[in-house]
Amino acid sequence: MTSQMHSIQKKLKDDPDTRMVSFTVDPDRDNPAVLNAFAEKFGGPAQDWSFLTGSRDTLHHLAKDVFMVGDLVGVMDHSTKFILVDKKRQIRGFYSTFDAEGIPTLLNDVNVLRRSRG
Repeated sequence: MTSQMHSIQKKLKDDPDTRMVSFTVDPDRDNPAVLNAFAEKFGGPAQDWSFLTGSRDTLHHLAKDVFMVGDLVGVMDHSTKFILVDKKRQIRGFYSTFDAEGIPTLLNDVNVLRRSRG
């Protein structure tokens, strides 16, 4: 997923309104230094791409309740989806990383938001 995110970052690098965020699912191991080292392998961390960690409870809340991709039994695992969130913090779409049309559809939807200033 990170390599796919990196390809998206390269395509959107000239858009000052686009930000990408990657959250760890292993906060016990992924402290900021570990995440920064990992990010460097993919051109990050950068102004437009943040790699974040936090407490298990916070990350689980984000996955399950905010982004709606978390496991209901309390186990954090990698989602296979990217999520597009607009400037009003509204989820605009979920995009499967296994679907050949997932990334092109995400990029198209980003362009729609750019034109609508959403």
